[in-house]
Amino acid sequence: MKFKLDKLEHLHKFQLFNKIEKLKLATRENKTVSSESLIFHTIDNKLYIYISNGISSAYSYICEVEDDFRSFAVDASSFTNALSNFPSNEIQFSILFDENQLVFGNKKTRVSLKTSNVESENINFQDLFLLDNNTFLDLDVNNLLNAIKYSSFSCAPDYDEYPYTSIMFFIKDNNFNSQSSDKHRISMFGEKYDGDNSFLISKAQAELMKEFISKTSSKYTVHKGKFYILWENGGFSCAIENNTHQSVYNTFNQFFDNSELITSFEINKNDILKSLRFISSISSNHNFFMKSSGSQLIFSSSNNEKGAVIDKIQLSEDIVEFEASYLVNHFIKVLDIINKDDTILSFYDYNGYTICIVEDLNFKHLMFPME
Repeated sequence: MKFKLDKLEHLHKFQLFNKIEKLKLATRENKTVSSESLIFHTIDNKLYIYISNGISSAYSYICEVEDDFRSFAVDASSFTNALSNFPSNEIQFSILFDENQLVFGNKKTRVSLKTSNVESENINFQDLFLLDNNTFLDLDVNNLLNAIKYSSFSCAPDYDEYPYTSIMFFIKDNNFNSQSSDKHRISMFGEKYDGDNSFLISKAQAELMKEFISKTSSKYTVHKGKFYILWENGGFSCAIENNTHQSVYNTFNQFFDNSELITSFEINKNDILKSLRFISSISSNHNFFMKSSGSQLIFSSSNNEKGAVIDKIQLSEDIVEFEASYLVNHFIKVLDIINKDDTILSFYDYNGYTICIVEDLNFKHLMFPME
């Protein structure tokens, strides 16, 4: 059996599928084909690729073929690397079932990869192909992308305490709302959480989902512990968990609701970014100190070995005096991620701690001081 692919047209798709393999989250018990394998499968003379690591799965249409042929699998990394480095654009493929080989190339270059036979019943296509379409809702792609964008960056690192490594999200009126925290900052996108039915998705899976989401017409559903997205000739699914940590996320509200405003002012975020990058490049300190004096905002940082640095930003009016210390990278990250150049910084007192809140459209971000 033969087919032909255009490298420029298809390479990105294979590289994206290979990211599922790279997550290395699969369980391998009782599987005919190792779960990181890239599976080629035909339906009605259409060639599809499919991959699953046990946590996330994806499929996509590739090209038309003359006849349906039995499914086979190749190592995802080997195939993607070979395709990526192949010296020409148009590539001919031949499947040698008797020899368990996928051969591809041209008159000058030839690649041969070992294949594994795959029985169709052992492919979990039902997850993506055969779900009842009546259960799917229209997906507001930008809304979901923003829910991920404004929350994934605040998740705790993988070695930190669960559930802070995940994004909590809930769906209300077909809109996605999300929250995250690494205990030093809190991100809240969309509506306030009031104990709504909610789910947890790991940061890694959310970031992967973001890359797979099609900008064309898409639909989604939540079904038996998985989040599904379907679009024309493609789909993606990943595991989610019911949120059993409502008390954690209910606690977030108290920092916004029970704090007393100290001062609030508008400032150009680029002025702050320049100042923070300047002082951190000199002191190499993870923290910086901020205080106000009249109509000036003063940033400073010091290092016993490298010295100290101070930078000032002129404000349009006098503000209430305050002082606090925050993490440089946390401040830079949230300012980088918001859309507006002119942003409002608000400082509140919460039980003697000066917390900072940055807001964007449908987004609130709180940073705790580093005392």
